[in-house]
Amino acid sequence: MIDLDKIHAHPTMYIRIWKDIPLLSELFLYRRRIAIYYEQSYNEQINNYIRSHYDDVCKRLESNGIFFVYIPMLLENMDDYLQYNFPDIARIGTDKPTAEDLYQSITDNIVKIPPTGRPMFLISDYKRKAPFPPGMVEAGQQVFCCYDLDYVDDNQFKYALNHYLPPLLLDDGALFRSGDKESSMSKVCEEGEIYGYDADREYIEILSEIRERIDKLYARGIPADILKRLLSLPEPKPSRLLITEDFRLMLPDYNNREIVLNPLPKALYFFYLRHTEGVLFKHLRDHRSEIFDLYSLLSPSENLDRMNSSIDDLVDSTKNAVNVLCSRIKTAFASQFQDRLASQYYITGKPGEPKRIALDRKLVEDRSGLIVK
Repeated sequence: MIDLDKIHAHPTMYIRIWKDIPLLSELFLYRRRIAIYYEQSYNEQINNYIRSHYDDVCKRLESNGIFFVYIPMLLENMDDYLQYNFPDIARIGTDKPTAEDLYQSITDNIVKIPPTGRPMFLISDYKRKAPFPPGMVEAGQQVFCCYDLDYVDDNQFKYALNHYLPPLLLDDGALFRSGDKESSMSKVCEEGEIYGYDADREYIEILSEIRERIDKLYARGIPADILKRLLSLPEPKPSRLLITEDFRLMLPDYNNREIVLNPLPKALYFFYLRHTEGVLFKHLRDHRSEIFDLYSLLSPSENLDRMNSSIDDLVDSTKNAVNVLCSRIKTAFASQFQDRLASQYYITGKPGEPKRIALDRKLVEDRSGLIVK
């Protein structure tokens, strides 16, 4: 039996934070509501609880449209984001912020530091019946509702997270008060339904083949714009594309990453690298012998009948083989880095127009002798 008297709840507190600071400003552009775990000194118990139940806390808040910002975990997942959104970061060189840096940045921009000194959840875009008094909120400030967190034990803390978040508006304007068991419990059920809405993820536009992987990164991290601002990163640029003597595809400026393709999609890729002007899919039959020659060089197979059958399917405009291969090529690049860069490398084109690879051929270094005939 949960003893509500042991959950140390406090009257509503509001604080104002200047918006134009790293981490917060871009989050307001992407999310309708955010919840930041904020502490001025390290609380071992709460941090251990959040780390042990991180997925559950994220899902609980996300079900009500709240994006959870837990800075230590955010930084730990930053490497995945950097590699995906800024694949050329190795040649830039930059210092990564620490959790202390980000907490201090928030502290420096709070208009008035809360008096308790305890850890808290800061939640934006809460529900409030009456407007704030004139002059309370200035332009460029965001008001956060504060949950002042007292830690009792894991069970009590879990109960408080599950039943008192997101912020609930009671008749007297308070979020919740300890000792008021009956009214608090009744309001939890009602208001949780009224104020719930789905998380806003519309800005994530990625290939369906890698959606699950990238969704997980976004669920535990931050959008690329925020990384760019935190680390003062320049816009990433396309890497050189190196075709080695043994026909491997390497990206020297992206920490020498290799793009792995099987022989048949690689033959199609090399064909389109050759043809800078582009080729309509329905005209591939006119280039059958050229594509077959590339495939013969790349494939270890000695089964000519099977190889010929594969090429026949590829150049047959009534079949879907070429689209399948293009999808594999697209996935090979877009699973490695953001699509704005990846789209420079894979085969693309509008319906009815020649398909081509957009990459500036000045960035292509061919050591194989296959591209420049």
